[in-house]
Amino acid sequence: PEEWREHERAFAAPVFFGQRANSIIFRSDDLDHPMVTSDPRLLMILRQCLKTVGIQPGGPQPLSEQVKDFLVQTLSEGCPTLETVAEALEVPAWTVQRRLAEQGQTYKELLEDTRRRLALTYLRQPHLQLTEIAFLLGYSELSAFSRAFHRWTGVSPRKFRASTAVTAGQEQESSR
Repeated sequence: PEEWREHERAFAAPVFFGQRANSIIFRSDDLDHPMVTSDPRLLMILRQCLKTVGIQPGGPQPLSEQVKDFLVQTLSEGCPTLETVAEALEVPAWTVQRRLAEQGQTYKELLEDTRRRLALTYLRQPHLQLTEIAFLLGYSELSAFSRAFHRWTGVSPRKFRASTAVTAGQEQESSR
C-alpha cells in the first residue's frame, strides 16, 4: 500500500509486502495473554451481518478471484501457465477458460491486470529495486517488465516511481 510505513508503526516491526504467504509471527508467550478488548457478542453480530450480505467466511470465491489469488502467490516464482493454475485449482484448463469467459475475462487479461496492479503497488515501495519488482511479477528480466509497464501506463517504471515520490513529498509538505 501507499502508506506502508503505517503498517510498520502499527505492528512495531518490519513489514514485507509481495511475499508468497500472508503471515504474522508472534512469540509463543504472547499468545497466552487474553485479548483485552475481546467481545464475543460483537463477534456473533459481525458473523450474522456477513451471512446477511452473503459473505461466508471461508466460503467459495468466484473463479476469477481464485485465479488472481493464485497469481499473487506464485508470480515471484515465474509466470504460471493456464495449465499450472488449473492444476492448482483442481479444475481442467478448459473449464477455467470457459468460466472466465462467462465472466467476460480471459486468463491473459487476469494475468496482465494482476501484474499491473502489483507493479503499481510495488513501485510505491521505495525499498524495492526495479529488478526485484520485475522478478516479483514473474518477468525474467527488467526490460520485459519495463516494456509491459510502459504499455500499461505510457511511462517507464522509473518515471512512474519518480512522479509518485514527488507527489508523496508534496502531500507530506501540505499536511504540515
